[in-house]
Amino acid sequence: LPLGTIVTIDGSITVPSGLFSSSTFDQGFAIQDRTGGIYVSTPANHSLGPRQQVRVTGKLADTVLPGLLVLVDVTAIKVQGIGPRVRPLPVATGDVGEETEGQLVTITGTITQPIVNDLPFGFIIFINDGSGEVHSFVCASTGIDVSGLSPGQTVEITGFSGQFGNDYEV
Repeated sequence: LPLGTIVTIDGSITVPSGLFSSSTFDQGFAIQDRTGGIYVSTPANHSLGPRQQVRVTGKLADTVLPGLLVLVDVTAIKVQGIGPRVRPLPVATGDVGEETEGQLVTITGTITQPIVNDLPFGFIIFINDGSGEVHSFVCASTGIDVSGLSPGQTVEITGFSGQFGNDYEV
């Protein structure tokens, strides 16, 4: 649907409230169902965690992270119990893109460059499984320790498939 459309969607939480606050500057969360996923931008932390099923009404936009489709101006969030466990989609590093955006994915590959310190926002890890390089952005607000990672190591990363500007990331 076009940007600016008001929609109501149902899904299971895949990214808890506030987990990306160091890079999105909000207390949002992500939801997903069998058709796809989306980031929901909210100023307040609604204390939502994985597998909670929610119905959300808001406006389609791409303003939180440039290029990423999100819901903003949220007018309703209704918790509807526990939803099904969302299983991450295994994706080749070269296939992370528009088709995976908004979904929980797993990539496996070799770290190809030194870890980039992008604090206070987070860290950037470049990974390639031979199909093309992609980066993983580890938000500082997740508390994930990347200090033991270095080029040449093989890693498996599960996370939200998103976009920042022209770059796709996990």
